[in-house]
Amino acid sequence: MLFQVYRYRLPAAWAASRVPTKTLRVMKLTAFFLLICGLHLSAATRSQTVTLTGQQIPMKQVLTAIEAQTGFGILYDEAALQDAYPVTIRAVALPLAKFLEQVFRLQPLEYSIKKTTILINRKAVPPVFLSLTPDALKALPISGRVTDSTGAPLAGATITLRGSNRRVSTDASGAFSLEANTGDLLIISFVGYRSAQYRVPAEPQPVSIVLQADISTMSEVAVLSTGFQSLPKERATGSFTQVSQEMINRSVSTDILSRLNGLVPGMLFVQSGNPSATPTIRIRGESTLNSEVNKQPLIVLDNFPYEGNLNNINPNDIESITVLKDAAAASIWGARSGNGVIVITTKKGRLNQPLRVEFNANLNISRKQDLYYSRNRLSASQFIEVEDRLFNAGFFNADLLNQANRPALSPVVEIRARQRAGLIDEATAEAGINTLRSLDFRDDLLKYAYRTPVNQQYSLGLRGGSDKLAYTFSVGYDDNKQTGKRMGDRRFTLNSSAIFTPVKNLEISTGILYTNTHTDNNNPILNGLLLTTGWTSTGKYSDLYPYAQLADAAGNALPTIRDYRAGFIDSAEQLGFRDWRYRALDELQLADNTSSLDNLLLNVGVNYRLTPWLKASLQYRNERQQVGERDLRSQDSYYTRDLYNRFSLYDPLTKRFTYQAPSGAVLILNNGQLKGYNVRGQLSMDKTLAGDHQLTAIAGAEMRETRTSSRRNVLVGYDPEAGTVNMNLNFNTTYVTSPSGSTTLANAGLAPDGVERRTVYRYISYFANAAYTYAGRYSLTLSARKDGANIFGVKTNQRITPLWSAGAGWEVSREGFYQASWLPYLKLRATYGFNGNVYNGSAYPTGSFLTSPMTGENIIHGITTGNPELQWERVKIINLGIDFSVARQVVSGSIELYRKDGLDLLQTNDLLPQTGASSVLGNSASTRSHGIELAITHKNIQRKLQWSTTWMVNYLKDKVTHYGVVLSSSSIQYNTSGVALEGKPLYSLFSYRWAGLDPATGDPQGMLQGKVSKDYGGIIANFNADSLMYHGPSRPPFWGSLRNDLSWKGFSLSWNILFEMGHYFRRPSTSLNYAELISTTRNQNVDYGQRWQQPGDELLTQVPSLVYPNNTNRNNFYKFSEVLVTKGDHIRLQDLRIGYQFNNLAIRRFRFQGLQVFAYASNLGILWRANDLGIDPYAYSGNAVPNPFSMAFGLKANF
Repeated sequence: MLFQVYRYRLPAAWAASRVPTKTLRVMKLTAFFLLICGLHLSAATRSQTVTLTGQQIPMKQVLTAIEAQTGFGILYDEAALQDAYPVTIRAVALPLAKFLEQVFRLQPLEYSIKKTTILINRKAVPPVFLSLTPDALKALPISGRVTDSTGAPLAGATITLRGSNRRVSTDASGAFSLEANTGDLLIISFVGYRSAQYRVPAEPQPVSIVLQADISTMSEVAVLSTGFQSLPKERATGSFTQVSQEMINRSVSTDILSRLNGLVPGMLFVQSGNPSATPTIRIRGESTLNSEVNKQPLIVLDNFPYEGNLNNINPNDIESITVLKDAAAASIWGARSGNGVIVITTKKGRLNQPLRVEFNANLNISRKQDLYYSRNRLSASQFIEVEDRLFNAGFFNADLLNQANRPALSPVVEIRARQRAGLIDEATAEAGINTLRSLDFRDDLLKYAYRTPVNQQYSLGLRGGSDKLAYTFSVGYDDNKQTGKRMGDRRFTLNSSAIFTPVKNLEISTGILYTNTHTDNNNPILNGLLLTTGWTSTGKYSDLYPYAQLADAAGNALPTIRDYRAGFIDSAEQLGFRDWRYRALDELQLADNTSSLDNLLLNVGVNYRLTPWLKASLQYRNERQQVGERDLRSQDSYYTRDLYNRFSLYDPLTKRFTYQAPSGAVLILNNGQLKGYNVRGQLSMDKTLAGDHQLTAIAGAEMRETRTSSRRNVLVGYDPEAGTVNMNLNFNTTYVTSPSGSTTLANAGLAPDGVERRTVYRYISYFANAAYTYAGRYSLTLSARKDGANIFGVKTNQRITPLWSAGAGWEVSREGFYQASWLPYLKLRATYGFNGNVYNGSAYPTGSFLTSPMTGENIIHGITTGNPELQWERVKIINLGIDFSVARQVVSGSIELYRKDGLDLLQTNDLLPQTGASSVLGNSASTRSHGIELAITHKNIQRKLQWSTTWMVNYLKDKVTHYGVVLSSSSIQYNTSGVALEGKPLYSLFSYRWAGLDPATGDPQGMLQGKVSKDYGGIIANFNADSLMYHGPSRPPFWGSLRNDLSWKGFSLSWNILFEMGHYFRRPSTSLNYAELISTTRNQNVDYGQRWQQPGDELLTQVPSLVYPNNTNRNNFYKFSEVLVTKGDHIRLQDLRIGYQFNNLAIRRFRFQGLQVFAYASNLGILWRANDLGIDPYAYSGNAVPNPFSMAFGLKANF
């Protein structure tokens, strides 16, 4: 075969038309990186080097890679190749000769190079698994070096003399020495590698020992990142979970955090009961009781806290994620680490790495939302039945006679009113109403307002490096068409980084991460604008009636009731008022509500190695985020027409109009900005002493500042064409409005806000962390951090109360006395320490500085009481861990036990009246929680077909140990997710005790002072054990996942099952007041059909009778009674993924290094649930519907 040279070229330029204009400025900043990258690419690809990384690679694939990358021809005997062992190797731009040496070192084959041809033959001697130098000595001592298959030294490997307690560890260069006798057996072991044996010969020489990586324990040799340093997992004493790039890419989504669901022990995605709301993430529960204390984990992106929106981060740019859960792992982050830390590391280029190009694309299609799932609905016939009952009871009489406000009435009420007035007969009325009974508003919603959601995601990344420069450049584009028509977002991301090594020991790193997101929010139907406007409406309807129609049979928009009666609108239009009808489909087309987000991160770092074991670094990050919302309400929109009509007066004598509001559109602008910087100086030490002693330490300081500002502005009389606005308006003048009343433009929501809201958070921190390891078996860690901030009192900032942690680790399986061959790996860990929680308020008296609209004087509004002694909330954490692996790694995993004590937690304390304030925040509450985490992987089959199962099981029990807030009846009704009560879980679900239905009336019955009672007011006022039923926590104390992974040849199949147990939720039911049923769908429910209607029904149903007029206490008692509480236990099939990895031989002709296609399905359904009502515990609140089934198709290509 002739020698071939492949030249790789980047595109000469990126077409400007393909990149949003806003990003051009940012892309110029990356041009320098790309230019330098391009200069060395040609030289890199001409060299006879090989790059190959993988585990258990068949020899034939290795040879194919050599051919593809060097152009050398390879001659071999097919039969001899059958005896070759799979190769595990990590080679980056390794010279061909060295690469071949590493590959064939342990093989039963030998090679030779003749010009541009490699000849491979069978060795004449049996293969050996230890590389020994040819010469032998005849006496002690024994010395040598331990490396992996690439020749890299394995520092900390253990060499044990079999049958004795004598053992040593390798130093930083992999070297060791010890004394042994002829015939002694040495056991060489290192976490993540297969152990090797070496029998001491009669004449030993320095020995070179090569350990082969064990694919089954590769996760154990993962490098963990804390955001301050990277460390091998075997040296860690804390609780870390690392999520690999493979697991990150297993699922499909535009955000990164949702991909972690079911992958991290101790992490719970807390559902609110409404899947359209983003679930909150909790790591090992919560340790705070105040709503203004941050309960989310700290997000760290490339070594610094990330203050922006996580949707700005392209998941395809992520290399790995490390979750820090206990004090030893997270305390280095101090007062922000009480809820755990999620450390995100983006992809980086490496020195001497040939250009790698990665392309990802996927298409995700979801079903339309299942609107028929919601139980909070009445059928059209049932709704009409309620309207008829209320009409006959006189409920609508006041509105029918109201000539001032002319409140809107439904078509059924209008028909009944005309029938009662004698304008139509009963037959005509019934015919009209019967026509409406067959309609279902949801049919029109699905047809005209919803669509099939489609998301497209693309990314292109380039990585590589020479001996002086490593670079990364990637771009991403997402186009998300949401479930509502004219709703969606488009995201463009750009990520570029470079690492320079201009001189020895000096490293300079730079990085740019830019995101631009454009969002369309142009579906007023789904945004709730079908409701009344609220600022003057007095009607009975807040939601549309279930027989409403959006369009006629031809698809033409139909009007629906909004604020005024149809007859009034007709007469007003005849007088000359603008069209006052509301047509939802017209509004859907007129809506022009968009927002944009620009986020820019700039990173600069300098590292200098002072000595081989000491490094100094200085890092800086600058973050800018600009958010702008533009809501243009055209002059043809209902909002503007209604505004114009309300501020128009008609004089019946002169038959002329007085227009008090300007014509034109209304433009509403909301702008926000975030500015922040971080700077950190740090010294890092990593030194091996006397072979067995490993010392790693860091110390430094950092400063951080975050500023936010926001402003709202309203432009009235706006002309989109000319860009002009009416400035001659007095927003505080009271005007007479139509059809009645008076108000100001300001009260109508039109006054420019003029108030810029600003926050400034400043932090300064000092930190230190040290770890000591002896003989690779014993590890000790110590960490401390002192934080100061402008949000806490002077006394707190002056007092040195650092947050700290200590930990210890013992790898028992390395001990000489350890003889459990069935359990070759066993490690024990223990940590203790303190983390902190961040309060988002202030220790100082605060208020809003405003100008009085009445007097024009400066005023301060909303003053809060200060507390100069306010301090950080602290979280004390004790963690015990066991890591293990049985023989042949058939079963491996970890078990962790922990206890968390929330100390100095914030709560509201009452003040004496003479202080001038009612309450003040203080550090006086406390909580306690404890839990168990179990993560086990079992290899069921390890042949051509590989099948493994991974269990993650979590148990968490928490309780409030001190909380001085007095609970009242409103505590149940307004804390729907649960209440905090001493001795109970943080989110405890209480209910009023239920005593069934009154057989005579169908009234609900409760318990008061131990007796059956219908004194609803008395029951509600009694917050005590006599009248309350405690069910349990509203959050699952027991949850986990079960994932199965199968692979056969190039095919792979994976599915994940999630389960949650031991918690409760309160399902909604029908209002017991007829009048409330027509107001909003929140008061409607299918339980209406099961209501008590006659004696004897109490034996068949638990739904009380309905009444008119309203009885609020009766209704509230039922809504929050124990009869509506349901167990939330369930098991769901979360997702399924099937993929195919093309064989390299098949794709080599197309210059691919790897090609994978896949299909991914999510939200596959519930396998089992404890409730028998068919309610999804994730979708029980209001009109919530479950997340629809979605299917994604994608590919990943490497060049």
